Amino acid sequence: MVNAQWIEWLFWLTINLYFEARGESREGQVAICHVVLNRATRRGQSVDTVIRASKQFSWYNEGIVPMITEPTELIKCAASVMAAFGERMQGKTLWGSDHYFNPNVVRPPWAAKMARTCLIGNHEFYRS
Repeated sequence: MVNAQWIEWLFWLTINLYFEARGESREGQVAICHVVLNRATRRGQSVDTVIRASKQFSWYNEGIVPMITEPTELIKCAASVMAAFGERMQGKTLWGSDHYFNPNVVRPPWAAKMARTCLIGNHEFYRS
């Protein structure tokens, strides 16, 4: 039987991936899921609380969710979330990464204080 929490995680992680990383590789999308799940675990928060926190993800501000205009990409994002769940069940966590950014867009000041774990696609991943 599917746990209701998993359904909620699937929804929020899929929406987050759509706006943060649609068009990225499966590996890159799975990595972003690990970041959210690692943050939730580290902070003792739910996935939706992590995603909806102020200024954490650029697409979710003031509770306004943009329109989904590419349903095929949304389906790919859902598949990436399921792949991330599979990796989590195998004990994988992307080396505990709990932050990421696209260095072609921004270089946040917090990055200098964290350990870089990897580069996947257009994103650098960090562990606090």
